[in-house]
Amino acid sequence: MPCCQAVEAALALPSMKVRHRLKFSTTLLFPMDPSFATEEINEGPSIGGTPQSSFVLTNEDKSDGIEIEGETGQDMAVEIAVGDPRVDPPMTHYLEEFASRLPAYINGVSVCQGDGSLLIRYRSGIDLEPEHLGQVYCQGLRAHFRIDHLKVRLVFLPEKLKAVKQASEDFRRSRQQAIAAATEADTEHFWGCHRCASFALGHTCTITPERPPPVQCPHLDACEGPGTPFGLRLLGLGAAERCVFLA
Repeated sequence: MPCCQAVEAALALPSMKVRHRLKFSTTLLFPMDPSFATEEINEGPSIGGTPQSSFVLTNEDKSDGIEIEGETGQDMAVEIAVGDPRVDPPMTHYLEEFASRLPAYINGVSVCQGDGSLLIRYRSGIDLEPEHLGQVYCQGLRAHFRIDHLKVRLVFLPEKLKAVKQASEDFRRSRQQAIAAATEADTEHFWGCHRCASFALGHTCTITPERPPPVQCPHLDACEGPGTPFGLRLLGLGAAERCVFLA
């Protein structure tokens, strides 16, 4: 049997699932693909990663667009505001982690995440401007999720960096407190995950603050008991219901 016919016959089997690889559709001039995220760049120019730098994603509605304050420098504060009513504090934790990796999807760029800040390093010869980073965050998030009102703010002004970092730390602290105090009684929705479908077809896990994910996987944090950070990496904003699924 020819190879093409063998593949078509295999795909026709009822137990066969095809995982479609995400393809970005952006207006950027750089090649952008998740496969580039594993590349390590050890030499070249860099932005961020300093004590004055910060990175945060909040669930505040600050309209849409990209805002850049100041001239490009080593110190950089990134503030991403998602004004979508479906996004609550636990969801911002996942979106923040996801957004932090997006610059690494550019060929020749790597991201090293520290405590509340990012070090973005890129090869010499890549003309990476703040406007490009803003577009990476906006277009990368919207390539994955149907999000309403997305505002990206990049701050380089020395006189504003301290205030932005303090606001980021305050939000992150209140978010962690809200997650830690959550119980099934005061949570309006639960989470669904079917990552294990690769070996357990048709299986779905129900996850709540008191029902942690049973297994460890690259997109789940194993939690133990009530009050733990549940669902920190589970989100599917494409779902209309408050039961959301991670594809």
